[in-house]
Amino acid sequence: MYLRFITPGAVTRAGVRPGLFRAAYDLRDDLWPSPLAHAIALELDWFGNCLPVPRGAHPFAVRAKRVWHRDGVCWFRPQAEAREAIGHAHILAALLGEAGVPVERITARHPGTILYRDAMQVVAKPH
Repeated sequence: MYLRFITPGAVTRAGVRPGLFRAAYDLRDDLWPSPLAHAIALELDWFGNCLPVPRGAHPFAVRAKRVWHRDGVCWFRPQAEAREAIGHAHILAALLGEAGVPVERITARHPGTILYRDAMQVVAKPH
């Protein structure tokens, strides 16, 4: 099963809630220079160094009614290569929880039309 971490916030045009990283970056900036912000920054640095950045002209772009939108949604893949990244995502989720931001784990057998894929994640157009 594909795995995604979601947080409260405005639902996107595609009807999905914000993911873990947006909330983590915002919280890190809001809390800086606290120890909690430093811990969040360390986890974000790990992802920045170890999680591939989707490549291509527009890896998150979805065409709808002749207009391109950044509606692609990231999911962790159910592969052994993603285990370490998922572990760090759990740590990041716990840190957000300490700051009062609830994080929910959701799973899907089919996250949507795959726009990008690497060993650890996919970007999918939601159903």
